[in-house]
Amino acid sequence: MVTVFQRRASLAEEELIRGRTKLRQAGKQIQGVICSTYKIERQAMGLRDILGELPRAEASRFRSQVSISDSNHIHAFHM
Repeated sequence: MVTVFQRRASLAEEELIRGRTKLRQAGKQIQGVICSTYKIERQAMGLRDILGELPRAEASRFRSQVSISDSNHIHAFHM
């Protein structure tokens, strides 16, 4: 015969396992976001290096195009 305490302990264990699984999934998602962030940072550093090699007028034109593109993406994202 299963006692009330045994049933509660069993339910608590099941809840613990579900919580642990969710926590692991969240950890994997966070690691994925961190990896994506590093990739974006590396790309940004590469673009910065390219900008440093461009003549000043071209670099300025490129920066303004990137700025316009960024603001369009941000605006579209928040709609």
